[in-house]
Amino acid sequence: MPTKSYDVPVRPARGRGYRMSEATAPAQFFQILATSHTMETGKVNFTAEKLASLQMLSDELEQDNILPILEMIREDIGSGPFAVDRLDPQSPTVVLRRNNEYYGKTAYLDKLELRQFDDSRAMFQSYAKREIDGLAGILPEQLGDVKSNSQLELSASRLPVMVGLYFNTSRPSLNQATIRQGLSFAVDREAILRDIAKGQGGIISYPIPPGYTGFNAAATKPVYDVDRSKSIVSGKFGQRLKLVTVNSGNFPVMAAKIAKDFQTVGVPVDVITADSFSLQQNYIRPRQYDMLLYGQNMAGDSDVYSFWHSSQAADPGLNVSAYVNPKADNLIEQARLGKDTAFRATKYQEFVSLWATDVPAVLLYSPDYLYAHSVRLTGQTLSHMASPSDRFLKAQDWAVKSHLVPKKSPKK
Repeated sequence: MPTKSYDVPVRPARGRGYRMSEATAPAQFFQILATSHTMETGKVNFTAEKLASLQMLSDELEQDNILPILEMIREDIGSGPFAVDRLDPQSPTVVLRRNNEYYGKTAYLDKLELRQFDDSRAMFQSYAKREIDGLAGILPEQLGDVKSNSQLELSASRLPVMVGLYFNTSRPSLNQATIRQGLSFAVDREAILRDIAKGQGGIISYPIPPGYTGFNAAATKPVYDVDRSKSIVSGKFGQRLKLVTVNSGNFPVMAAKIAKDFQTVGVPVDVITADSFSLQQNYIRPRQYDMLLYGQNMAGDSDVYSFWHSSQAADPGLNVSAYVNPKADNLIEQARLGKDTAFRATKYQEFVSLWATDVPAVLLYSPDYLYAHSVRLTGQTLSHMASPSDRFLKAQDWAVKSHLVPKKSPKK
């Protein structure tokens, strides 16, 4: 196992390395501790086996970030089928070469080029010029163009992302579970998935999804009931609620749909959209919203501490609902520390039941990650994914279709 020491620009607080098992089931993703550091010198030692990704976090940053330390990326800090060949911070392209010293199966491809685009239009234009062979993060409205192209093969995989409407429970108008439940009755989740997400995803109801330890199908499930919603929330809001979301993807359209649903039951709503940076800095960090339409990625584990424990209710925590319930905290802590799977499952199930009663959010759906590639490429499979980057986990199996050409006899 290689060990390397690095000087970093900020004093590190902690480091995390993630090792992915050869199997692709989410339950088999696990984390390894892969760091030691000296706080005074800022010197970090990483020791990693089959390290798939590296994330460094620091208390000196305003929020947790992956540090852009190019030297760390250029050096061999782990093991994989490809190694960085060319990396220019001014270029949107990263070139990877085959790593012939990889412990596992040698990759078929000599190299991989990863390109970043400002928007999906630029990505599709690059494909039209035959500059790229794969299209990542395809939006539902772009499906028609992809499906009509006989030279593209479409793949889809469900991500553990919770797209939902998160109530700011610290606001006086939303601090009662009964009111939040009344609002939840007004949201037509089926229509959102069908008409806006074009069916590319699955309805979710709980903070721990099916297939994860602690999933509880017996917990109270949100239903669409306009009359019941009216009986609870009509006339209860003297001021307009502020619904904030990002100004990209399907979020603005979803926000408008939800605002219309609330208007139907007599709840006035103003929709505010912002770019990703502004959304984080001006709204999420200071919790300046009544409702936040947002997506959160659970990755490959049932641990919901970051999203629902009360200690994470303020910045930089990810508990964007500012949800506070001592009993929920206790259940999350017990489950997190438990070593027995059955024990953890029981505690998480109890938490889900409590969460469903408190209604700190209305979870809408988990999206499908859509990816298309040229039909001349083989070996690209998407099954269980914790994040979009997981599509590269089997990159050593990728290949370009070829065929045998009969050897010509030499002319006499």
